[in-house]
Amino acid sequence: MLAIYCRISQKKAEGKDRSIDYQKERGIAKAKELKLKYKVYIDEGISGTWAIEKRPAFFELLKDITDKKTNVTTVYAFAPADFIGAMKPD
Repeated sequence: MLAIYCRISQKKAEGKDRSIDYQKERGIAKAKELKLKYKVYIDEGISGTWAIEKRPAFFELLKDITDKKTNVTTVYAFAPADFIGAMKPD
């Protein structure tokens, strides 16, 4: 299963390439191209600097990876804030 994680903070919600719908469409298109089942995880209006526990879809994605429910994860755009938010304690 391909994991598709879509996130956008409220501060950066403008622009086609930044929209949740665009991220989701791109992820689904990639899953279809690779002939994979997929699951979409969406954190809308949530900063990548927030702790994992405050980002429900990201938390669920990490749990699914740990539980081996997904075996493929792709990244369309990665913000350093996503990594920092995942690593810093609450």
